[in-house]
Amino acid sequence: MKWLRIIKRIKKLNNYLLNKIFRIQEEEKKMLSRELHDEVSQSLASLLFLISNLVDKESDQKEKKSVYY
Repeated sequence: MKWLRIIKRIKKLNNYLLNKIFRIQEEEKKMLSRELHDEVSQSLASLLFLISNLVDKESDQKEKKSVYY
């Protein structure tokens, strides 16, 4: 009888720990996805800014050429 109670307690503890591990893994995934989202968003914003500057410079150069010719 005593061994059965011990086995039941061990199983309960095992289930508890497995659930805890699962929750921690899910929290870690959420944290990583937020970090990746933020990083990608910042990179895309930087690229958009750089491309916009390049387009503006190209437009300025075309305008200067058309004024001189």
